[in-house]
Amino acid sequence: MSFRASTPSACKVISRSIARIFRARNPSALTRVRTPRPPLQRLRLYGASDFAVTSKGGDYTVHVVLGIDPQLKMYLVDMWRRQESSSVWVESFCDMVQRWRPALWALEKGQITSGIGPFLKTRMRERRCHTGLEEFPVRHDKAVRAQSIRARMEFRGGLYVPAKASWLSDLKAELLAFPTGRHDDIVDALGLAGQLVDKWCAGPQPIDNVVRFRRPEDFKDYCIESELERDSGFSWKMI
Repeated sequence: MSFRASTPSACKVISRSIARIFRARNPSALTRVRTPRPPLQRLRLYGASDFAVTSKGGDYTVHVVLGIDPQLKMYLVDMWRRQESSSVWVESFCDMVQRWRPALWALEKGQITSGIGPFLKTRMRERRCHTGLEEFPVRHDKAVRAQSIRARMEFRGGLYVPAKASWLSDLKAELLAFPTGRHDDIVDALGLAGQLVDKWCAGPQPIDNVVRFRRPEDFKDYCIESELERDSGFSWKMI
């Protein structure tokens, strides 16, 4: 995915059924390519939220959860988008943290977090749903703030999302309309997730791909041969 205001020729909207990739060289040309979905235990999860102050009308509150696989590809695992009061979206935030257990969650630092922050953290403690909260100040315009996630998506082949997700049509409509569309709250949430790029870690590798030392002989390049001959196990002395 990239945004039309920046580089029209690279515009991509991506989804997965397990997974389909929608690629668009321009907003009217979409082709689909299937690709397998990694199991959730192979994804490292991160979240982000764009909060709204009005419950009816105006902007939407959006929570997103991204997964990073062992090859650093990105998957939009879950999204919540509604126009609700703060009490409702705080509970939905806690629900998503409890369900997905993300390593970090990005928030916009400003009047909303300053006002709702104490209540949000209190509910997290009461519900025992914990994650690292990273707050980022509002700087530049929305298109500039989204460049980090846009570049990452272009570099790693896009963003994979469930093709049967109930929110897929909203996602595609908003991304293709940005920055001239009526709503841009999903873009804001993804842009906040992009601020965590330098803190992302690749998902866990399958056990078959992990090199394990099973015998003392595997360490022979790192110890004295005479010590190796006398050693009967893994309780080695420092040399």
